[in-house]
Amino acid sequence: FILGRNGLGVVNSIELGDGLNILVKLAVAIILFDGALNLNLKSLKDSAKEIRNLVTIGVLVSLIVTTLIARFVANFDWRLAILFGSLMTVTGPTVIQPLMRRASVPRQIKTILEGEAILIDPIGAILAIAIFDILMASGLHGSTNLFEILWVYFGRLLIGGLVGFAFGFLLSRFIKNQRLVPMELSNLLALALVWGAFEIAELIQNEAGIMAAVVMGLVVQRAAIPGERQLKRFKESLTTLGISILFILLAAKL
Repeated sequence: FILGRNGLGVVNSIELGDGLNILVKLAVAIILFDGALNLNLKSLKDSAKEIRNLVTIGVLVSLIVTTLIARFVANFDWRLAILFGSLMTVTGPTVIQPLMRRASVPRQIKTILEGEAILIDPIGAILAIAIFDILMASGLHGSTNLFEILWVYFGRLLIGGLVGFAFGFLLSRFIKNQRLVPMELSNLLALALVWGAFEIAELIQNEAGIMAAVVMGLVVQRAAIPGERQLKRFKESLTTLGISILFILLAAKL
């Protein structure tokens, strides 16, 4: 922030233009895929009830409470308060996973928090986008029907999930057949398909790419591909690089 345009002016993210949005999307796709790839699905099943409650009831409670605080404490109008409340439902793997690597917590608590962070990212982020779209549409047209309201949210989750499943299945099949993809190229193939899945989901339905990246990571992990440990190390390095770039560029833009 100090190096940004309101500080010393050393880092000026605005000069990147549309390139900044592209960098953000590329990095987010890798971060979410890596997070889902590193989830322990066996432990996740043992904590399924707690994680389910966090990404359903927990999201609703966060939305309502934060909206009320924004409305009656910060004096936002209702439309802005609801939008702010939806934004605050997201934790995300970029925050939780680095903390869990360093904090000494019981394994079950770690699994619950990491599982919630991965799943809440597409659920909460798409919720905020859907609420924004609904508020904009109601402001322009006066009203929206129930189908449109449901589609702007669940449509993105559905399309992202289907695209992510298809690309995850495709990646696992390619990597398992080393006659098609040599082991030394499997990491680059995974990177290309993650970005491909993200972009195709975005082309079909705007902002569906984050769900595609998460589902793709879960599908690949479940497939137990050869060289999975090597793939995880490669993606972890890219994730660290992506987080570093994103946080600096976005903070400098404030």
